[in-house]
Amino acid sequence: MKNVQMTVDGSILTIQVDLSKEFGPSSSGKTIIVASTEGNRECPKRTSADEAQTGFGLPVRGDGLDPGRGGSKWVPAGSPACPGDE
Repeated sequence: MKNVQMTVDGSILTIQVDLSKEFGPSSSGKTIIVASTEGNRECPKRTSADEAQTGFGLPVRGDGLDPGRGGSKWVPAGSPACPGDE
């Protein structure tokens, strides 16, 4: 998993993501990957005999991607050229 932590408290599943991290452009080049379970994963501490799985992805659309795919070029978070980081 990339930047995803899952915990269960009673019957509540909590998914935690650090929004300051980036893992570069997605395979399509249309978004920047912030977090992903990279497919379905079993929910932690499931007490029932039933299996529960979840899949989670947090892509963001940035200024940063190939113009043919919806942007210009990827700019890492924290870069002076990144909007909102002034």
